[in-house]
Amino acid sequence: MIGKWFKRLNWWATDMWAHSNTLTIGELAVIRALLPAKDVRTVKLLSQAEHTPAVERSLISPDSYHLHIPYVKDGHDLIAAEADVTSPPLVLKDLVSGRKLRFTVRVRRGGFLNDLIGLPVVPSPQLREEIITELARWCGAEPSEIRDVGAETLTLNMSATDEDASGAETRLECRLPAEYKEFVRICNGFSLERGRRYAVFGTADIYALKVIGEPSPLLVLTDLYEQGVVAMELAQQDIATVIILPRDPAQRERIGNLRTYIRDTLDWFKQMRRDRQC
Repeated sequence: MIGKWFKRLNWWATDMWAHSNTLTIGELAVIRALLPAKDVRTVKLLSQAEHTPAVERSLISPDSYHLHIPYVKDGHDLIAAEADVTSPPLVLKDLVSGRKLRFTVRVRRGGFLNDLIGLPVVPSPQLREEIITELARWCGAEPSEIRDVGAETLTLNMSATDEDASGAETRLECRLPAEYKEFVRICNGFSLERGRRYAVFGTADIYALKVIGEPSPLLVLTDLYEQGVVAMELAQQDIATVIILPRDPAQRERIGNLRTYIRDTLDWFKQMRRDRQC
């Protein structure tokens, strides 16, 4: 009897977490931090969150969290929104587990607060292995070459969502090359920590650089500090042509497509690790 009671209690607690009619204090605090502080629309969106009629929660994966508000209780709290909008991300650390989650909030067309999503900043060991396998297949590298670099040196980011890509396009005011979208859907950027940080930027960090005499801006993939940048040209929408742009633009050097740059970068990481061990 006691065993059945505890099973029933466990089901009740799980169901209460998945389906309720209020947000927790922590969830409200995250939403409040994600919304712009000096925007009159934030007041209405927070009112939606504080008086929500229903809340649906789920784990997208063991490390991913999704809160969904299916509808608005009071239509007076709706704001003007002609398209879906996703907030800039906010990274928070769980003080108990030490795990970092990257939160975003989404407002749907029509003006209602619809989703709060938390995704891990760094993938779990199992997911990291999946990213390595897919990234190696995509750029033509050997999985072992990426794996040998080591998690303590090479940080691989989680894959980008469609909202991440569209948000970057809105911020940059241009379309991202199809090849770059393929890359970030596997791994939304990565970095090598050795003295100076060497990074290939994902959708949150990539930025536009206007160069005199260029018909369109370049998209910067990597900062080379005083040596310039590695950037993508926007002449083609399918293939991302990657160049090294020193401080003197006349001395630019063409690397090739994005796959070539990613493969060469990962190979360089591996060679640096070998040299360090010698």
